[in-house]
Amino acid sequence: MVRDMVARNSDAENADALGAEPCDDECQKALRELYIYLDGQLTIERRTTIKAHIEYCSPCMESYTFEAELKQVVALRCQEEVPEALRMKVFEAIQWEIRSE
Repeated sequence: MVRDMVARNSDAENADALGAEPCDDECQKALRELYIYLDGQLTIERRTTIKAHIEYCSPCMESYTFEAELKQVVALRCQEEVPEALRMKVFEAIQWEIRSE
C-alpha cells in the first residue's frame, strides 16, 4: 500500500517529500524505492544497487538517514496494543483495496 502511494506521486514529488532534490535517474529510482528498501522487501541485487547509490550520493543519504530514523522512532513509540475493532477495519480496508485493483 505504501509502495502504491509512493508510485502514484511523480518522482519529483517523492524527492521533495523526502527532503532532497533528485540529481539524476538513479536518485529518482533510489528515492522511489526507499520505503521498500527500509522494509527489506527488495531483491538482494536491488538492495545492493540502492545501498551503493546511497553511500555515494549525499542528498539520497540524507533522505535515507531521515527515513530510517523516523521508522525507528515510530517503531519505539507505537507499541500500544491496537483494539481488535480497529484491526478488523484496517484488515477489511486492505481486502477491499486488493479486490478493487
